[in-house]
Amino acid sequence: HRKYKGKLLIKPSKSNTLIFLSNLRELTKKHATTPINDLIKLINPKLRGWSNYYRHCVAKQVFGYVSHKLFLALWHWAKRRHPTKSKTWIAMK
Repeated sequence: HRKYKGKLLIKPSKSNTLIFLSNLRELTKKHATTPINDLIKLINPKLRGWSNYYRHCVAKQVFGYVSHKLFLALWHWAKRRHPTKSKTWIAMK
């Protein structure tokens, strides 16, 4: 909680955001051999629940940060799945 120019703005805590991201990374590492559809089915409820919890806060920047970090985690997951393919092939699949 913090007041900015007399307004109370509630933001997601940095530690909670980092713990959530580490849980997502663990999930992608633990399910390294599962198909992408199954991995998405595992990630979506966690992501939906976390974002619904913070939807009433001032969280636009945090949502962007989580989105970027999740993209990077999934990109590394895809590169591990297809080590001999090019980046453009991975991006198209």
